[in-house]
Amino acid sequence: MIIKDIKNVDDLYLKGFEPLTQADEEAIQDAEIKGVQMDIDVNEETDTNLIVTNEGVRIAEVMIAATRHSQIYGWYSK
Repeated sequence: MIIKDIKNVDDLYLKGFEPLTQADEEAIQDAEIKGVQMDIDVNEETDTNLIVTNEGVRIAEVMIAATRHSQIYGWYSK
């Protein structure tokens, strides 16, 4: 499943995800500065969530956030 149009790290949290590492967060911030369109590619089979460009190029890995936002948007582990 693809979740379209991630604007920045804050938007990522609002959609119920967070960067896996500090390097992932910095990669997302760099892409935001460069104006890259970002999406979340949720692969339920491998339990891998990636921030990708609209061409499918990997930017960063993200995980389901352990925050209240993730419950509001329905993205929590079952």
